[in-house]
Amino acid sequence: MAEEGLQKELEQLKTDINKLRADLSTIGEGVRKMGTEAVGATQAKVKSVAQDALDEFQNKLNEAKSQGQKVVHDLEREIKEKPLTSLAVAFGVGFLLSKLLDRGR
Repeated sequence: MAEEGLQKELEQLKTDINKLRADLSTIGEGVRKMGTEAVGATQAKVKSVAQDALDEFQNKLNEAKSQGQKVVHDLEREIKEKPLTSLAVAFGVGFLLSKLLDRGR
């Protein structure tokens, strides 16, 4: 009789252990799924931030390019309108640069 009661308790313990294993497996799956979702969300956020930074950089680059083209266009127009003045200024700047660079020797 005592052996029969012990056998029942042993069977109940085995059942409880198997149920505990199943529960732990379910919890592990849940944790794995949450981790995968968190990684996916983080990757999406990083991609979004990187794309925003790339777009902003492209806009700034386009602005700089436009300003550079405007400066070149204005300079060309100024040179065409006043060629002798432009030549004198270029000569003067070149002369000053040569003197400054020659001093370093």
